[in-house]
Amino acid sequence: MLVFLSTTHGFAMSSTDTIRIAIPSYQTDIVKIESFDPAKINWTEEWNICMNIYSRLISFDRDENIISGIASKFYWVGNDAYFEIRKDFKTVDGYTITPEDVAISLKRLIILASNTDGKLGSYLRDAGQLDKITDDCEGISFDQNKIIIKTKGKNSFLFKTITTADFSIIPKKSLDLKTLKIINYRNTTGLYYFDSYSKDGHIILKTNKNHWQYSETIPQVVELVPYIYGSKERVETVEEKFLKNKIDMISRFSIPLEELFKIKSKLDEKKIKNDLNQSNPVLLFFFGFTHKGFSLEKNLKFAILQDITSLMRKHQSYLESTKREVTDSSIFPFNGHGGLTPEMNKDYQEKKNAPINENIKKQTINIAVSTVSKPMFEKIMKGGHFDYNLIDYGSIKAFNDFPENDSKDKDAPHLFFSNQDIMFEEDIGLLSYAFSISSFFHLKGKDADKWLDTFKIEQDTKKRMDMIKQLHFDSLVSNTSIIPLYMSRAGSIGINGWKPDFPLYTADTLFWYIKKED
Repeated sequence: MLVFLSTTHGFAMSSTDTIRIAIPSYQTDIVKIESFDPAKINWTEEWNICMNIYSRLISFDRDENIISGIASKFYWVGNDAYFEIRKDFKTVDGYTITPEDVAISLKRLIILASNTDGKLGSYLRDAGQLDKITDDCEGISFDQNKIIIKTKGKNSFLFKTITTADFSIIPKKSLDLKTLKIINYRNTTGLYYFDSYSKDGHIILKTNKNHWQYSETIPQVVELVPYIYGSKERVETVEEKFLKNKIDMISRFSIPLEELFKIKSKLDEKKIKNDLNQSNPVLLFFFGFTHKGFSLEKNLKFAILQDITSLMRKHQSYLESTKREVTDSSIFPFNGHGGLTPEMNKDYQEKKNAPINENIKKQTINIAVSTVSKPMFEKIMKGGHFDYNLIDYGSIKAFNDFPENDSKDKDAPHLFFSNQDIMFEEDIGLLSYAFSISSFFHLKGKDADKWLDTFKIEQDTKKRMDMIKQLHFDSLVSNTSIIPLYMSRAGSIGINGWKPDFPLYTADTLFWYIKKED
């Protein structure tokens, strides 16, 4: 293989078909392929890798249209969803993917019950009691060329649900059918498969040329270069790796957009050719209430929202200078499907902007923040009605990181800093994730499950929209469970001729949207 030394770019070019992409790690600079299981996705990087190494029955194109995946055709017959499986689709070692592989993957999800982007069993006419993979499931059947999902009623959400990474199809031969663990990451259904580890311990992915999306124009080899995100210790940052030419691309949401633009400026100053790609504003950053915080009096929780959103407005110019787009303090975009009605928004804004109730005493509110975000909040969270104690938790956290029994600990956080992809267009996967992981709606546990089940079976679009708008309003005003802070765009930057061309409407880093310029 030839190695070209570039005098105009200032970097030694990497292999023409190998791209080195940064991947965040929260604990160690060694990431194992076994970390990635579609049934156990909690974080963006897990989602992204599963999207690349596995395929689903159906998928979305870059314009958010549902298209064929492993299923070449999909349609409804009464209340049953039919999926005709592609003929002769093989893994890298020649294993043909069959309807049985699909059925086993779907049954595995039901048995494990650990995925976060929608529960298949809630759609089925009869899921039965599945204890092991060999048990019959009346709601899932298959023959030689198709699989049938028998539902309670024709439901448009089913197709959207099974496009998510959770519903990735894993070949039967790659599973231990007793433990349900993935035992083979070479034979996958995705455009990429696990090949090996580099001498530095990095995951090496290669293309499966048997995949229907395969093209010679996409990266043929992907090396995942981990970096420790939000470390309290001094470690080599992703920026340092990038500027030292140890990686070719910083993927979406690896670092704040502000830092990405600073890197671009440094590259431009050195006349190093680079390509920066941005999405629409798709990521909401927010403070969620922990168990401890959510148990506070309702009027106190809303007063905290009033105080913090006021501080955000005071620092709007600063925030926007750092590529953070201050919202109108609502969860979903005003023009999105989940946006508040004009009447709700007027009521909310009037209540939010009113003086804080004089009976609300000044007190200390503990907030768990990430190492990266702490300096920003130290600048913003001063001069409010409450005293804010910022606690460095390293990385961004989720609701379940703060156990209920912490509520009695006076030093435990009342709030946690987090984020979620929130471009809500009736996306049942995002809603399910918001209930299960982010848990920023006021409904929790069984109440949340009941709401989701009702939402999914409601056939009237207006009634569904009324449900989500009311949930939105109540989670802000009636029983405050979230404090929206700002929106951000997903950004990615490439060098050495690698150009990210990711879609506008998603935060995903899908490797087949990366191109190599001549």
